[in-house]
Amino acid sequence: MQRIYVDMDDVLCETAHGFLALLSRIHDRSIEYEEIVSFDLGRSFDLTRDEVDAFMERAHRDDVLLDLDPIPGSIETLHEWKHRGYRLEIVTGRPPSSEPISRAWLDRHGVPYETLTFLAKYAHLHPASDFERAKPLSELSRDDYCLAVEDSRDMARFLADTLALDVALLDRPWNRNGEEPLPGQVVRCRDWDDLRLRFPQP
Repeated sequence: MQRIYVDMDDVLCETAHGFLALLSRIHDRSIEYEEIVSFDLGRSFDLTRDEVDAFMERAHRDDVLLDLDPIPGSIETLHEWKHRGYRLEIVTGRPPSSEPISRAWLDRHGVPYETLTFLAKYAHLHPASDFERAKPLSELSRDDYCLAVEDSRDMARFLADTLALDVALLDRPWNRNGEEPLPGQVVRCRDWDDLRLRFPQP
């Protein structure tokens, strides 16, 4: 059975919008979605390191994560892929401590999936979190993955260059700029409808 790698934040759920609402509540600061140009929230949200650590701790509490909206078209597409026989694997960069609430969100919204893996994608950005329990990038093997869906430019490059995977990169403000062009296996998709057109048969 072929496997599809699916990221969670800003691929299945509207995490950035949820974080913006949280930023407004706890820092009384208003930033537009299009201004989030980096995964480094210290840079994007103009926060100190201590403020970033406190923000990320608050952002990964149950009430924030469970309240995130699904991204239009995402869950419907996963149901289509599952019906066609693909094995769907959620691979997230969240801290492993968020596993119970992450599974609760997936269940609440009826997301079909076989496994949920916590990968140390962004441990270097949030050292105060519990990423020591996350799976290292070096242990992510290609196996039978036939497609990956990501919003991170760096992860898309890693998956294409290191694992020789086809990657659907959902267009986001933080993945539009980079010093080097993306590998040919990375296809930028406007949204999930566009993804289905570009990858009609993963």
